[in-house]
Amino acid sequence: ITTDTTALANITTWLTVQGTGFVNSSLLVCRIGAAVMKAQYVSNWTLLCPLPKLGYSYPAASTTANHVALVEVSNNAQVYFTAAGTAAKFTYVPDITITQLWPNAGPVVGGTTVVVRGTNFFSSTYLGCVFGMDAQRPGPGEFITGSLVFINSTTLTCRAPAQAAPGFYRFSLTHNGWNFTNDKIFYLYYGDPVLRTIFPVSGSSAGGTAVNVTVEVNGGPEIYGNLTTLWNIPASCWCVWGGAKWTRSVVLTSTLQSLLPMSAEPTLTYSPVSIGRARFIVSCSTPSWTAGDGPVSLELTFNNQDVSQNRQRFNFTTPLQVLSISPSIVQTIGGTQLSIFGMYFRKIDTWLSTIIQRWRVKLGNGWNATIIPAVSVTDTMLTCILPPMPADLVAGTAFPISVTDNHDDYTFGSNPVTWLTYQPVPTVTYVYPTRGPMFGGTIVTLTGTGFTQSVGATSLAIPMPISSAF
Repeated sequence: ITTDTTALANITTWLTVQGTGFVNSSLLVCRIGAAVMKAQYVSNWTLLCPLPKLGYSYPAASTTANHVALVEVSNNAQVYFTAAGTAAKFTYVPDITITQLWPNAGPVVGGTTVVVRGTNFFSSTYLGCVFGMDAQRPGPGEFITGSLVFINSTTLTCRAPAQAAPGFYRFSLTHNGWNFTNDKIFYLYYGDPVLRTIFPVSGSSAGGTAVNVTVEVNGGPEIYGNLTTLWNIPASCWCVWGGAKWTRSVVLTSTLQSLLPMSAEPTLTYSPVSIGRARFIVSCSTPSWTAGDGPVSLELTFNNQDVSQNRQRFNFTTPLQVLSISPSIVQTIGGTQLSIFGMYFRKIDTWLSTIIQRWRVKLGNGWNATIIPAVSVTDTMLTCILPPMPADLVAGTAFPISVTDNHDDYTFGSNPVTWLTYQPVPTVTYVYPTRGPMFGGTIVTLTGTGFTQSVGATSLAIPMPISSAF
């Protein structure tokens, strides 16, 4: 016997028997163990023998242990012949069960290493994985043996082959190339994710920037019908930065354009089942980046193994520093040009020239703090035009100023010289004297309200009246 030397217990299997001198007659039989079965003649050197169930051949045998049966052939149902050694022995084995695939999804280009867990695995010549089946028999290219690695009785690995289209494919195992498991285990093939947009497009190399990624996937990672246990975005989607660092994502929005009615359930078919197109937005936090400023690739993975071929570019920048502001006291009516001094400010990069102005200034640090755009930026200074005092601020009380170059990461100054104070508009009620010589030197006293004095970057209210020489 040269093929099909093993079979699953309790499943009828046809054995291919090869030899010489077979006669096409009604008395051509096979004896397998104690069971005599009518053989099907193929040629003078080949015939097919139906394999009886284990209980028929060995009525008292257990179905949880291996049992070996001798295979014999007779042309007249009386005189039997067999082969020497183990060539004519058939082994009954317990049923294979599959309990888990990891990962249980991968791209249609294939190549994903899938860990298969279950029971009763054993190494054999015909041990193989099947991704997608038609009437329980593997189609061309679907029966994978060369890339399978047997580890132990509960674990093996398979390399997923390429498929023509995305969708759910039934996964099966075989030990003999004939019998295949019938567990309702599916593997999801998806198209290469398309990263449509990312925002923001840059962030501090210190990490922690929340980047929103808009993604489209054909046959993609979307909850579908009753298959919620197969795959779910929150547990499977990661961002990959520069091909080196991975961060988990959080799903913000998700929609599914289904190609099938939502009642469709691919648990009763062996054919691939397509699930449509998924569009969603995920948010990933950037890792700390020590490889220097500049753009890096941003890719996604849905199975912690295969990264998307489609990618976007994210720009890591040196963390900003805010050192001082001028002026530090402004009027509540707004309109003052504020200069903010620091380090590592920069203009929009050339490759970002089509992006809207990224620089923003935040007044205060509350959840509803006012945010205004910058009007000019150099390496060490940016300017903005202050609005009238926001309602959440109090006149005469200093508050922090912070800046961002990506709408997300705001940097505050580390000392009071970066704090700003709104003061009421001063009023003058009395001037004395009202005239003096042309050559100057007259001391003039002004009386009114709302006067303040700035010294460097500090402010001090002084008593009225005040005097000035001009």
